[in-house]
Amino acid sequence: MATFLRVFGKVSVLLPSPCYPAYVDANVLHGNEISYYTDFPPPQRADVIIICSPSNPTGKSLSIAELSKWVDYAKKTESIILYDSAYEAFVSSDAPTSVYCIDGARDCAVEFCSLSKTAGFTGVRCGYTVVPNECGLNKVYARLKSCLSNGVSYVTQAMGACALTNGYEAIVANINYYRRNAAIMLEALGDVECSGGVDSPYIWLRCGDSWKEFHKLLDVYGLGVTPGVGFGQSGSKYVRINAFCYYDEAIEAAKRLKRYVFYR
Repeated sequence: MATFLRVFGKVSVLLPSPCYPAYVDANVLHGNEISYYTDFPPPQRADVIIICSPSNPTGKSLSIAELSKWVDYAKKTESIILYDSAYEAFVSSDAPTSVYCIDGARDCAVEFCSLSKTAGFTGVRCGYTVVPNECGLNKVYARLKSCLSNGVSYVTQAMGACALTNGYEAIVANINYYRRNAAIMLEALGDVECSGGVDSPYIWLRCGDSWKEFHKLLDVYGLGVTPGVGFGQSGSKYVRINAFCYYDEAIEAAKRLKRYVFYR
């Protein structure tokens, strides 16, 4: 996504709040004008709208109806949606796994995905960008990309191809493993206000001051979480729980979360 932003020059950008910090960093480096949205409709129009679904950090997926509103809005305002579907493989509900599930999205949306979370390629780095002919940006992006990079190495490409063919059953099993971890911890939280844990390996837990609760969870309960404020000021009352762990660790974490919820 950071590379694709070079297609536009300096533009105005709408970012979700809270959001993955790299979105902010990439746009700051490009000198773009940044504003934020927490829901639909956004507070103002922008040239570019960044959407992540399922979301990092909240774990929330947009429904077909919700995503349709964004596509209609982008077409009406002549904006471009940059759609991050890094966690699409975790979707188990009826939420869309691609922006192109929505009629008209090919006219106004570019989609990004990777094998980082799907197949554990976080350090290897292998992803892809879908730029439909209809949106009118594919030729300029192809030229930009060929000037900046020759792409990932052949070895990495071969690994990616294997992961999506012969190794796909292992990928599905791995994702289901983390889904189970998330479900175990989500159940332990009971009726506490939170999102995620269904279509995402993350649980976004409302808890009070995120730094104070981070220290309490770490120092008192031995649980490592991420302070929500790291994803923007709107996350200052939350922490993010990560299900990327071993099954026995998820079981133990669930026990400790139950104690945390009971005594807080």
